Amino acid sequence: MRQLGYEGRIFLITKEDRTPYDRPNLSKEYLSGDAPDEWMPLRGEDFYKKYDIELTRNRYVREIDIQKQEITFADSATQHYDELLIATGGVPRKLNIPGSDLENVFTLRSFDDADHIVNQVGKGKKAIVIGASFIGLETAASLRKQGLDVHVVAPETFLYEKLFGEEIGRWIQKKHEDNGVKFSLGSTVAKLESNDGEVKGVSLKNGETLDADIVLVGIGVKPVTDFIKGLSLESDGGAKVDHFLMAADHVYAAGDIAWFPYWRNDQSVRIEHWRLAQQHGRIAAHNMLGKQIPYKSIPFFWTSQGSVTLNYLGHAKDWDDLMIDGNIKEDDFMAYFIKNNEVAAVATPNREKQLAAIHHLMILDKMPGSAKIRDHAFDPVETLQKI
Repeated sequence: MRQLGYEGRIFLITKEDRTPYDRPNLSKEYLSGDAPDEWMPLRGEDFYKKYDIELTRNRYVREIDIQKQEITFADSATQHYDELLIATGGVPRKLNIPGSDLENVFTLRSFDDADHIVNQVGKGKKAIVIGASFIGLETAASLRKQGLDVHVVAPETFLYEKLFGEEIGRWIQKKHEDNGVKFSLGSTVAKLESNDGEVKGVSLKNGETLDADIVLVGIGVKPVTDFIKGLSLESDGGAKVDHFLMAADHVYAAGDIAWFPYWRNDQSVRIEHWRLAQQHGRIAAHNMLGKQIPYKSIPFFWTSQGSVTLNYLGHAKDWDDLMIDGNIKEDDFMAYFIKNNEVAAVATPNREKQLAAIHHLMILDKMPGSAKIRDHAFDPVETLQKI
């Protein structure tokens, strides 16, 4: 907003006591011990001073009243706004089973969460991760790197069944197993066992019990929106926005909480990607200043899985066909996820140049149909150069 010439007051309000930081890194380099504290802030204190952004920490917003254009803090103080961006993200879902409130049972979303886990790492040897989510498996890899015995428990038959399919899911599992992570897939947790108030084990519904000094729960998040008065929410708690990210008059929503129309198929989607949240923020800034710029970009995320990094471009809530160009066992492939004979998304561990070309082709709406992909007649870079 400052770059666009806005000269009024800007408040950035957070309930945390820290300067905004690199949240995805918590489960990766920070938890594995490879990132010191000073690496984590996205911007230094001087950034907020330079752009005259009033960073308000340790302030919990109890309610937003859309009709009054007013926010109320936990101490009952109020503040009026002219334009509002809600970017509250998600809160981790918790287990609803006996023992879920024991000591050393963690979720990972905030810097404080990560610090609590790090402080416990040196005191235990066995970690159980419940849930094969991205946060769960990235945490499993990081804890394994810290020298702990790590065991992942999840109900799926294979990893990322709906997102990536069986072949890629089993490839990811092997990468983790090669690093020493154990798996109990197709398993459901019945309860957590206690030792003087601290977790000591995880009992599965099949009767097996796994020893544990630390339990990390990674079973997804839910949008933080229950404090908003006067805004209609979706069944999962997300806020529905239009192409301009507007949820109501003078109110915009971005990132994990936003259900937005994806321009490639006009379907309403909610996507929990760090890069997409950044894109949303930039678009919202323009439109909060009276412009009419629609969100029109391609979602992208990357995830550390064992010894590899997997890049994913596009969005495929479901898909009809999966075409793989290359060799998965040699970590050299491009996976094309096909919906209605069109490429909805692609994934690759190493073909960055081709991935960048596909990104541009998607933006230009010039991706070929599935027949050309199936015939191995598609070179993304060459195709882009001919346009």
